[in-house]
Amino acid sequence: MKHTKRLLAAVMALTMVSAIAPMSAFATDITQDTPAPKEGTMNVTYSVNPTYTVTIPASVELGGTATLSTSNVNLATGKKILVKLTAAANTVTGTNFTVKTADAATATYQVKKGDTALALNDTAFEFAYDGTTKTGSGSLSFTEPTDAKFAGTYTDQLTFTISVE
Repeated sequence: MKHTKRLLAAVMALTMVSAIAPMSAFATDITQDTPAPKEGTMNVTYSVNPTYTVTIPASVELGGTATLSTSNVNLATGKKILVKLTAAANTVTGTNFTVKTADAATATYQVKKGDTALALNDTAFEFAYDGTTKTGSGSLSFTEPTDAKFAGTYTDQLTFTISVE
C-alpha cells in the first residue's frame, strides 16, 4: 500500500509538470491577440535517397561482347549514371589495349561501343534517368587480337568507374 501511494504521487507530479510545459506544433505561436485570419504554417519534407545497381560482367572472351546494365535506378531529376573505362592492367596506347601471357607475350585488342573504339576515360555506358525507366543496358564488343605470336592464355584487367552526374 505504501508503494502504491508513492507511485500514485509520482505519476500525479509528472502529470502536473507535463501539463505546464509549453508544447507547440506550429512554426509560430497563435494567440487570441493574433490578427485574423489566425493561421500558422508548417514545412513538410520527404527525402528519398538515390539508389542504383550497375552490373559489369566479371569476364569476357576477346572476340565477344559484354553487356553493362543498370537496375533499381532512382536518381534526382536530370541526373544520369556514367560508366567510364578508366584503367587497364597492361599497356594502353590510344585505343589499343594489350593482353599478356604469363611468359609476357603480348597482343593488342580494342574495346568498342558500337563502331567507336574506346580509349581510357571514355564513357563505356550512360543511363539517363527519366523518372520512370528503372533499368537500362549497353553492349561493348572486344576485338580478337590478330597479332598473337605465341600460344597461351592472354589476359588483361579493365577498371570501370561509375559516377552520377
